[in-house]
Amino acid sequence: MEPTPSRKPCGSTLYRESARARVFPQKSSQQDARRWDGRIKSMAATHQLLSSHQWKGIFLSDLVRRELAPYAAHGNTEIGGPDVILKAEPAQAVSMVLHELTTNAAKHGALSTHGGRISVRWHRVMNGNADARLCIEWQ
Repeated sequence: MEPTPSRKPCGSTLYRESARARVFPQKSSQQDARRWDGRIKSMAATHQLLSSHQWKGIFLSDLVRRELAPYAAHGNTEIGGPDVILKAEPAQAVSMVLHELTTNAAKHGALSTHGGRISVRWHRVMNGNADARLCIEWQ
């Protein structure tokens, strides 16, 4: 039986992280609990984006904007690149990477200081095959 659009591959990742969040706060600090909560919220937002597009894929630019949004102020973020649509599984993985990079920048890096800036750019790298690799640059 084919899964319905709302039950595509995302479920196991979200449930696994949700289960970890329920276990770890009992054994760890409030900071760890907040970190897990942030990850779960990030995944949920990605799932919401994917669901709104019937799990057919989402634009990388939408994913980057959504992840940077809580910290974007006064032109401190810049994103750019060609239109790239990520399928559900890669979108979830990229979302987690972006979440970690963003929270680290907010705690310890450019987004933690006045005047700090983040630039996220992407492009395709041709490798001689029909499929080009995607290169995401975070600065």
